[in-house]
Amino acid sequence: MADSWVTTTVDAVAEWAADHGAQADSAGVRILLELAEGIGIRGAGQIGPDDLREVLVTEFPEQVTAQPEDVPAILAACETLVDYLEGTAEIGGRRAADLRNMIARVEPDFEEAVAAADSADGAAAELFFAMMRDEGVDLTDDSAVKEWIAAFQTLSDDEQAARALPYLQEMSGVDEDAVVPPVRLAPEAELADAARASGLAADAAWLAEWAAGRSIGEDGEPAEQPDELGPDAEDRDQFRRLWHALQVAEIVVVEDGTARTGPGLTALRTDNDDAALAAWVRLLDDVVTLDLHDHDHDDHDDHDHDHELTAFDAVRDALPGILLHVYEQEQPATRAELLRALTEHLLGAFEVTGRAAREWRAAGEYALDLELADLARWGVLDGDPDGYRLTPLGVWGVRELLLADGYVAPLVGELAEGTADELVAGLTLHRAEEADEEIDLWLAGREPVDAARDLLEVMAAGTPGTRNLAAVVLHRVGAEGEPVVREGLEDRLLRPYALLWLAEHGDASITPTPAETLWIFVDTVAGLLETDEPADAIETALADAPQDADLGAMVDEMWRVDHPDVPEVLDALGDHHPDRSVAKAARRAAFKARSSMAQG
Repeated sequence: MADSWVTTTVDAVAEWAADHGAQADSAGVRILLELAEGIGIRGAGQIGPDDLREVLVTEFPEQVTAQPEDVPAILAACETLVDYLEGTAEIGGRRAADLRNMIARVEPDFEEAVAAADSADGAAAELFFAMMRDEGVDLTDDSAVKEWIAAFQTLSDDEQAARALPYLQEMSGVDEDAVVPPVRLAPEAELADAARASGLAADAAWLAEWAAGRSIGEDGEPAEQPDELGPDAEDRDQFRRLWHALQVAEIVVVEDGTARTGPGLTALRTDNDDAALAAWVRLLDDVVTLDLHDHDHDDHDDHDHDHELTAFDAVRDALPGILLHVYEQEQPATRAELLRALTEHLLGAFEVTGRAAREWRAAGEYALDLELADLARWGVLDGDPDGYRLTPLGVWGVRELLLADGYVAPLVGELAEGTADELVAGLTLHRAEEADEEIDLWLAGREPVDAARDLLEVMAAGTPGTRNLAAVVLHRVGAEGEPVVREGLEDRLLRPYALLWLAEHGDASITPTPAETLWIFVDTVAGLLETDEPADAIETALADAPQDADLGAMVDEMWRVDHPDVPEVLDALGDHHPDRSVAKAARRAAFKARSSMAQG
């Protein structure tokens, strides 16, 4: 039936355009109508401005492969469709004007969305090609490429993410600010039960059922408000905030000026755990991140563009940051700590000074208390002013929001089934305690010989930082791995680490020479320099060095070490070693190292 109205309309638009001496992009019109049908439209005359925006900004980039230069043609197809609908009296002049106004307003967002999707498609192709190359797939063989992609798509989301993570890190140089510590998740059934029983679900259900059958005004809000609503401005604002979130999450649907409960509420109450959790986290996303004034600006006049920002607005603007802060902390976050971080954010982001700053501090404290109380009542936070932590449901929900926002948010235990490459790459995102657990789980699933072989391969092919981490794991491989480790003595890069492992595992006949020990020190510092600032790298290296190590003597000999990163390591020591005489010796040695390398 849907195909019939779409096809009929496309043909009618083409005929109408020809009769009026115009040209219609039938393919473009068809795409628009099919996307409109996908969001529930059952006829071209039903398309409203908001529907058109959703089609262009949300549906089109997700479902159609296009480039930014295609945007003008698609918008022209929109114009043609509106001209047809108005010319055939399927819509009136006011609706046509609203649609044309939306076409003009949406162009920048549409172009940005298409460009982002095009960039993502290119990045995805680059990622796949890199993975296939490393796995020996002939990229000129179409059938081999299709077979690899088909096999990759059969993997679970977690398996795909684990295999892709090292490549994504290499391609994007993972922004440290977009990486959060690993967490543990409660079982899905427990999370779903908590979501159904949460205060957020209860608030949503109560308001949706109260609103069902009531008239909705031109401003998109109920013509009346619940009797239970308090008289305070913040209570009314909270009502509007939750109301608009219910609409975005489809807990409430408005049709022909009347509200009814929507599919989101059904999903929230369903026995299907996946559906209940998806509905709950969508609602959480909306109440935490929804900008009420942007929403108003989209739907109504421009007067809200000049809305005076209040402390309540600013605290709500900072809510995602507050939740992120609590998520990242090993210990519960106190109210004082959150207030301090919030105040710094508010006064910096909004450039508030003087008397206004003092007023904001007081109002911001009150607003923060209200938000923390809401988050606790909604089932997201647990605790009191002496220490707030996320509930298990809150941990899951905030992680989902972070993932949707592009964060790398690992789970404890997810590296256990990965390759040695994936383990080493993943360990960079873990705290020490969780890293130890990940290593234990990974080793428990492998024979020592296999684990040692895989780790040595990673070390042979990797950077100093990779060797450092892999060596930590190798150190915990049991004695059964000795035959493989001993083979590493034949490799220049592996020999120092193999010697150290054998000595630590009881082979008294083998001891690393001073030169080999020094090589490991250089490799260790070079690895630290890959991720740390030079001062931090040197501080860490010195803290880990044996107490009886003679750094002065080591520096004097270091320039002779056959390691490509010797000059950089000596430079860092020369700039940041706390002993001035050692630092001076390091600078001299760095010059010798470069001269030696230049001579061959």
